Amino acid sequence: MAAAHEKRVVHRDVRPANVLFEEESGKTLLTDFGLVALLATDEQWVDNLTKTGEIVGHPNYMSPEQLAGQPVTEESDVYALGMLGYELLTARPGSLGVDHPTAARLWSNRTRISELRGDVDTGLEELIY
Repeated sequence: MAAAHEKRVVHRDVRPANVLFEEESGKTLLTDFGLVALLATDEQWVDNLTKTGEIVGHPNYMSPEQLAGQPVTEESDVYALGMLGYELLTARPGSLGVDHPTAARLWSNRTRISELRGDVDTGLEELIY
């Protein structure tokens, strides 16, 4: 994701189906760049594969600005990565399993990781939040 962001590419669809883990090498790979947005230096879309205001991606991992059809930045992908990290550590969806445009707004209402798992480092928990 960092390599894409360095090139001013926003993935817009970071979710479990688009993340692969290679056991032999231990590498994690982000796949399916079919919904990318290319950013200019002022963080406005330069080129889209979709119309302005069109919502793309999976609602359970979309940032609030993405759900609202507003321009996305690299932070939109980081938000989705936080949702994914929450799921990986808690075995619970960060959006409470709501497949609806209100899903991202539920992020603040979820149970803290430390309440579900006492063995998770507090620094990692704060990074995810």
